[in-house]
Amino acid sequence: GAIGKPIVGGATGASIIRCSRLADMGRYNANFTRFKLPEQETMPATYVSMDGNLVAEKDATVHVSSPALRFGAHLFEGIRGYWNKELGDLFVFRLDEHLDRLRQGMKVMRYERIPEVDELRTQVLDVIRANEHDTDIGIRLSAYVLGRGFIDAAGPVSIMCATDATPARTLAEHTTTALVT
Repeated sequence: GAIGKPIVGGATGASIIRCSRLADMGRYNANFTRFKLPEQETMPATYVSMDGNLVAEKDATVHVSSPALRFGAHLFEGIRGYWNKELGDLFVFRLDEHLDRLRQGMKVMRYERIPEVDELRTQVLDVIRANEHDTDIGIRLSAYVLGRGFIDAAGPVSIMCATDATPARTLAEHTTTALVT
């Protein structure tokens, strides 16, 4: 299909948006969004995004006194990206729904700053682009309070996004079998 034209398919009629340009990716709220990466060999993730700034993984740190580490007071979304070898594209699954859920959790935790969806989306897409994966990936988007404080601390808020390559699996490996008696 043409860029930005929905392709309806699947048993549920879920729409899949095909985008070849990364700039178009964030405009659509669909189950999957597609974008092309430069051709290259598989490489491990080397960058994370800390508050929108790309840094080497080894340089990404959080203070040991932050409520996120002391009390486990942080929020996260686990997002999946699926590589399609035939198309040479990565499809990110329901990105906007994940971003909305993270923002809702931040409201529940009464964080002093809740980034807009566009800001979060940009941070996710920037780290995907920087790491240039050509395999399935797991995306971890976390929100937490920096500095010192107790479990109810509301700020300052930090956002971290990291990706990891995950092994490609066959359809049979994606299924679950259950026996009901």
